[in-house]
Amino acid sequence: MQLDPMQQQKAAQEINKRLERVTLSWNNDLREWHPLALKALEFASCALLQVPQNKYRELLKTDTHGINANVAALLANNLEARSPKELDVTIEEYVNILELNQRVADHWEALVAPIRQTVLKEFELQAAAPKIHTIDKV
Repeated sequence: MQLDPMQQQKAAQEINKRLERVTLSWNNDLREWHPLALKALEFASCALLQVPQNKYRELLKTDTHGINANVAALLANNLEARSPKELDVTIEEYVNILELNQRVADHWEALVAPIRQTVLKEFELQAAAPKIHTIDKV
């Protein structure tokens, strides 16, 4: 069953809402990646990232457990958009950064996939549920 565009938008909002409660746990890759992702922020504005001004500070936040999943996704996408010149690295270092970024993205996807599946299934079930109509007595 396909969701219509409005349902897709609502599903995406629900996924985003649920991801606010998900944290990517610190591991060696994430610890190595995070300073690079923050460096890449030097070349992006809140307008370019489509982040409200009052939410931009959240991109810098971490806790003892890790990084919020939504923040990690935005940082990974921004890092991928940067050039070797912007990051002030050699092409070889840049390739290593991209591979590290992909490992972080893969870890993110592993956490997100079950949430996405659950939300989409819920929306499909809602869309397929029979609608109850009341008939007003005249």
